[in-house]
Amino acid sequence: MRYIITRKTQESEQQLQNLREPEPKGQCEAKGQGNQQHGPLLSSRKPHVSVLGHPGQGAATLYGGGAGTTDHFRGNTLHPPPPPKTAPATVKGSHWLQGRQVSLNYQRKGCHNRTMLTARACRHLPVRTLQLKDHAEHFRILKTLSMTLRRSYASEAEQGNKAVLVTGCDSGFGFTLAKHLHSKGFTVFAGCLFKDKGDAGVKELDNLKSDRLKTLQLNVVKQEEIEKAVEIIRENLQDPEKGLWGVVNNAGISTFGEVEFTSMETYKEVAEVNLWGTVRVTKACLPLIRRAKGRVVNISSMLGRMSNPARSPYCITKFGVEAFSDCLRYEMHPLGVKVSVVEPGNFIAATSLYSPEKIKAIGDKMWEQLTEEVKNDYGRKYFDEKIACMHTYCKSGSTDTSPVINDVTHALTASTPYTRYHPMDYYWWLRMQIMTHMPGAISDKIYIH
Repeated sequence: MRYIITRKTQESEQQLQNLREPEPKGQCEAKGQGNQQHGPLLSSRKPHVSVLGHPGQGAATLYGGGAGTTDHFRGNTLHPPPPPKTAPATVKGSHWLQGRQVSLNYQRKGCHNRTMLTARACRHLPVRTLQLKDHAEHFRILKTLSMTLRRSYASEAEQGNKAVLVTGCDSGFGFTLAKHLHSKGFTVFAGCLFKDKGDAGVKELDNLKSDRLKTLQLNVVKQEEIEKAVEIIRENLQDPEKGLWGVVNNAGISTFGEVEFTSMETYKEVAEVNLWGTVRVTKACLPLIRRAKGRVVNISSMLGRMSNPARSPYCITKFGVEAFSDCLRYEMHPLGVKVSVVEPGNFIAATSLYSPEKIKAIGDKMWEQLTEEVKNDYGRKYFDEKIACMHTYCKSGSTDTSPVINDVTHALTASTPYTRYHPMDYYWWLRMQIMTHMPGAISDKIYIH
């Protein structure tokens, strides 16, 4: 791990001259306004400090306003011997930072008007990658990161005989995921909303005629169906005492509509499936998951991290899934259970989430339920324009669901799964970073207003 620490302060020539005076061994002294602090990071006697550390390799520079010699870091304390009488412009030395050997290069820098302290951690990046001289360096860093942080998947032998429950397998992500995990050697319990109605997706899964893939009637809104499904799972596990390896909460529904156009019944209907359904299934499966020290994978959305106009019913539930997953992850960590969230981008075209017929039906029902006051204030023209915008989304997004499937597989099989996965194209990924990290005034101006 490399550590980069930068500190810039404004110093007078008299303070720079004081750097030549020896410091007492065992501490670095920082003198402020009636305040005294100790520690290498707080020293105001080094106007510019930069430290780069890497395990097993000395690759660090430390820029300061005075002399440098052979020092040693012990924990977080710098123990310097007396510096030479004259302060050379550049002096190099070897150091130890929390058990990692680094080389230090002290170099006098000019005075600066502001104090800035930044700390970053990068894995396996050569020092030259961190010296950004032009735009090409940014792309080189991204390429290096993509190569060094490549995900490692468990082998199929390690995956064998592990049982997983996947909800919402009638179509979309759940249907594809059930077949994919089955092909990887998992025993898959595929929860389907329309199993009792003989849905086409259910028939295709049943036609595989495999002992390792079993479809279950599962409506995540109904507690009795959840309990029955868990009982069937328990009965079909090879060793119930070893538990259930994983649960993938994929079942979900979506709708649209501005706040004043959306009824409370719609808000509750979406939440019952997307949020409370996830909570119900997870709670029912946790005793088995804990026995296996297994995995919980919750399918959220990029709209669980950033909001969009006319999508409040959906966004509310996905934000809730994010919070629920975080709380569960904290609680399950001591018990050996790992919790991950997958946040897909726009996959409407791949999942057939919306169709022109569905959008028209939702729009007609929404207009009928509006009060006369709201109808008069907004007008039918404005309402129809918003519905027309939704029609443009029907064929938008990616048609390839493999990024989502691969991320869920990684969350189930990797020894150290990620907390969050972001299977989305670069536009949505960048937009999500801007909307979650930039001030609201900026992100609103770019994407909303």
